[in-house]
Amino acid sequence: FLDGKGVIMKRLVSFIAVICLLFAITGCGKSTSPEAEACVRGYFDAFSQADFAALDQTLDMKKNFYVEEKTEEVDKILRAIGEKVAYQIVSSTSTGENTAEVIVNLTMPELANVINQFVDEYISMLMKNALNGANAQSPEEMRPVFVAILCDRIAESGTKTEEITIPLERKDSVWRIKTDEQMLDKLTGGAVSTLRDVHDTAMGK
Repeated sequence: FLDGKGVIMKRLVSFIAVICLLFAITGCGKSTSPEAEACVRGYFDAFSQADFAALDQTLDMKKNFYVEEKTEEVDKILRAIGEKVAYQIVSSTSTGENTAEVIVNLTMPELANVINQFVDEYISMLMKNALNGANAQSPEEMRPVFVAILCDRIAESGTKTEEITIPLERKDSVWRIKTDEQMLDKLTGGAVSTLRDVHDTAMGK
C-alpha cells in the first residue's frame, strides 16, 4: 500500500464510521414530550432528517468516530441510509418509575453487507491508485468518488425488518435510550459489529 496497511485501514474506518453516527445518539432531550415513546420517535425522525444539531449535542464525534465535524459528505451518506429506514412503534410500556421499554418494527438497509462490499472496493481502488506513482490521486480527490460509491451501495442494498425492544430511562426529566453494543448493532443493521471487525483488522487484532 502507498502509506501502509494500517493507515489505509484507519482511513477506511474513519470514512465508513459515519454510517453509525446518528444511531449512536443516546440522548433524546430535544423531544417535545418527556414520554419514552416520543423520545424514540424523535430519535428515528432525527436520523431521517440528518439532524446534526441533535447529534452535536449528545455525541463526541471526534472521540467516538474519528469524525471532527459535520460535512456535506456525511449528510449525503446519512440521507442515503435514511431513505431506506422505516419504523413503526408497536407498543410502549412503563417498567418502573423512571424506566420504560418501547417495541419498534424497524426496517433498515443491510449495512453489514454494504460495508463488507465497500471495504473490498475501497482497498482495491487505493491499491490501483498507488500504482499510478506521481499521477496518483490524493485522498481528498478520491473521497467524493468513495462517497458516491458508498451511497450507491446503500441504495442498491436490500432491507431487513426486525422487531426491537428499546430500553429507556429518565434522568433529570429527560428520557434517554439505554444503549450497549448489541442494541446499537440491531439499530444499525449489523454495522456496528462489522465496523468493529474492520477496526480490529486495521489494528492487526
